[in-house]
Amino acid sequence: MTTTIPVTVTQAEPENLWPAAPLPVSANGITFSDAGSGRIHVTGTSTGYATLSVNTSLPGAGTYTTTGGQGFNGSVLYMQVKAAGATVLNPSTTSVTLTAAQTGSVQCQIVVAPGQTVDTTVTPALTKTA
Repeated sequence: MTTTIPVTVTQAEPENLWPAAPLPVSANGITFSDAGSGRIHVTGTSTGYATLSVNTSLPGAGTYTTTGGQGFNGSVLYMQVKAAGATVLNPSTTSVTLTAAQTGSVQCQIVVAPGQTVDTTVTPALTKTA
């Protein structure tokens, strides 16, 4: 006797390494607030660079990517990651290979450029792909 058992295989979502920020935070006319489920509501008109910045460490050397930037525009609202004081991920470089030393202390930022009006919800994501 043969029995058929249906099997569904799904690929696991990579862990989102973007750190949670203590919210709400206001900076230069922009308010960053918790929209639930890792989402951040960004609203206001910026009087200068408005930045939500969170420090974290990453799980070692490898290739990292940023995704989930709905609502991001490189000139208005964008996310970036700094390692060893240098910007390594931003709207124009969405993938980077970091050394173990670089992953020890990184800064994840959501930035609104000066003079911009925003009212959007974003889901910043940082994942290790290799």
